[in-house]
Amino acid sequence: APILNITKTDSPDPVQAGSTLTYTIEYWNSGNADATNVVITETYDSNVTFVSALPAPDSGTNNVWSIGTLSPSLTHSSITITVTVKSPLPNGTTLHNVVSIDSSETAPVEATADTTVVSLLNSMIISKTPDSQTLLLGSSISWSITVTNNGTTILTNVRIVDVLPVNFIYVATNSINLSGIGSRVSIVSPTYGSMGTITWGVWTLSPGAILTINFT
Repeated sequence: APILNITKTDSPDPVQAGSTLTYTIEYWNSGNADATNVVITETYDSNVTFVSALPAPDSGTNNVWSIGTLSPSLTHSSITITVTVKSPLPNGTTLHNVVSIDSSETAPVEATADTTVVSLLNSMIISKTPDSQTLLLGSSISWSITVTNNGTTILTNVRIVDVLPVNFIYVATNSINLSGIGSRVSIVSPTYGSMGTITWGVWTLSPGAILTINFT
C-alpha cells in the first residue's frame, strides 16, 4: 500500500510584521504502491497574504496542488510558498499554518502544525534642520523637526522635546503635520519651560507615519 508523508518548515522564525515569510513543504510516498489522485491542501493563517508558490497551485486557487500519481520513492518533492505577514500586529502574535496530503488509497495525512512568532521592530528616526545657516542679531530663524516611524510596531505617547541654544527665545509653532499611516491622538500646545525647553505631544505613530513640526 502507499504511505504518504508530508512536512512543513518556515523561514524566518521569528518574522517581522509586514515582511515576507517562506513556507517549504516536502512530501513523498514511503510505501510500496502508487498513490493516485494525490492532493495537497494548505490552510493559511488569517494574518498572512499569499504572494506566490513554486510550483504554482491549481488554477483559481492559492492553496491546492493536484499532484496526480505519486509513486514510492525515497526522494522528497517540494513546494515553496511565499506569503506576506500583515502589519501592524501585536508583538508575539503566533501564526498557525496547517498542510495536508490525501489520495484515493489513503486517509488524509497532516503535517505537524507549523507556528511562526511575529517579532516587532521598534525604530524611530528624528532629524532637525534650520531654514538658514546665517543669522543676524535680533532676527528670527525657523527649524523643521521630522520624526519617522520606520519600525513595524505602533509607537504610543510620542513626545518631542527640543532644547534651544543659549540666547534663543521660542516664538511660535508654525505647523504640525502627520503624513503616512498613523493617527494623531491629540495635539497639546507646546510648552516652553525653563532653560529653553520646548515640548510637543502626544501622538500615536503607526509604521510608516511621518510627523513634521516647524517652529520659529
